[in-house]
Amino acid sequence: PQTLIMVQYSQPIKFFRLDSRLNLDIGQNFAYKSSHGLHFLGIGISVDSALLQYDGWYMGIGIGPFMRDNIDKWVESRLVFAEKVFIGKNLNDNWNIELFTIHFSNGNFTPVNEGFNFAGLGFGYKF
Repeated sequence: PQTLIMVQYSQPIKFFRLDSRLNLDIGQNFAYKSSHGLHFLGIGISVDSALLQYDGWYMGIGIGPFMRDNIDKWVESRLVFAEKVFIGKNLNDNWNIELFTIHFSNGNFTPVNEGFNFAGLGFGYKF
């Protein structure tokens, strides 16, 4: 099993006329068995765009580059790209909740590029 803890700072933007956010992400991955798992600290910049919105619900996609502090047997580079799919709900003017999945890979820049995936639950607060 893998655990990814990610902190994200976002600014609202318009991206091709879609409600979007520009993100600065910092994440730490933990594996329960170090001989079989991923271990990395990464930092990245990403853009998430809401493709559908209805009555406080939204669904969208995101993409962006990340730099990791090491390489592993799944992806043989420090530079990876994250692709994200999410569905969320605005709970009120300040709080939202999201279910998401993220895939990391390097776009076949190296011979070893199996990639890795995470699913998660996120909470957001708008100031």
